[in-house]
Parts: sequence; structure tokens; C-alpha cells
Amino acid sequence: MNDVKQWLMKADARKIFFCLLGILLLVTAWWVWKAFAPIEGEVLVPQAAAKEKPFSRLGVVAFLDRESSREVKLPENLFRSGEERRQRRRDVSETTQQPKEPVQQPKPEVVSITYRGMFQRTDGKVLALIEDSKTKRSAFYTSDQQLLGHKISEISEQTVAIVRPDGGKLVLKVGKPQKLE
Repeated sequence: MNDVKQWLMKADARKIFFCLLGILLLVTAWWVWKAFAPIEGEVLVPQAAAKEKPFSRLGVVAFLDRESSREVKLPENLFRSGEERRQRRRDVSETTQQPKEPVQQPKPEVVSITYRGMFQRTDGKVLALIEDSKTKRSAFYTSDQQLLGHKISEISEQTVAIVRPDGGKLVLKVGKPQKLE
């Protein structure tokens, strides 16, 4: 082992690289020849002439003709069994025959907001940090800005005054959640 180590220390790195590269190329050439070499005794016999295909029209007009002749199939849920599909078709036909019930108005969404604090910018503008339970995010609002249809009228260190759309006032205190409708 020491002899190999001493020989490597004395040998030129460029010569070793080119020798190893040559060996790699020889091995690769052998594997390629082995993969593509013809098998002994195999004779290639030409196959019978393939049947000619009928002439197919090319172009936009031919494409549109082919597409218009196709039958349009509506998508279905492939995970349903055949009986479920038939039942669904029956249900659809029954619902088209029955009169529709009047649509009930959805209840107004109640959103909880929390005043987290005040921020005064270097230009003197005062911002209120308000957390919204609907979006689950906090955002800065200035006075006269809209918050879920309500107008922010006054911002102080401990409270924020909000004017409701009907004209009523709501006062938010720091850290106390308040419900908006």
C-alpha cells in the first residue's frame, strides 16, 4: 500500500486524470457496443408492406367538422355507483317539477373586533391597531377610514370611537372585544 501511495505522490495529476478518462471512455464504448451489437444468426426480414391509411383531411375546417360531430357528454362523478347516478337523475327531474321554496335571508354575520393599541407616525398621523375575528388578522386604521361598513371617528390611547351605519356610536377599549353586526 505504501508503494501505491508513494507512486501517487510522485505522479503527475494531469497524467493520472487523462489515464482514468481514457479508461472511462473505453468502458463506455464497450457497453455501448454490447448494447447495440447485432445478435449472431439473426436475419432481418422486411415486413410486408403496411396497409395504406385512407387520406385524412387536414386544416382548421376539418378539425371543426370532427369536433362538431362529437357527442357532448356531461361530466359525472365516477366514484358513485350506477344506482346512485340513476337516483341523482331522478332527484334532479323531481326538483325541476316541484315549485321552489322562498329563499330565506341569511342572518347578518356577527364579527368581533378588538382594539389593540395606538401608533403615532413621525408625520403626526395617528393609527389604531384593530384585530378582526372574521379575517383573523390585525390591521392599522386611521380616523375616517371604513371598518366592515363602520366609520372610525376618533382614536385615542385607550379608546376608539366608531360610528355605525345607522348613526349609533360604539366605543372600543384596549384589549376588550366588541361585537359588530
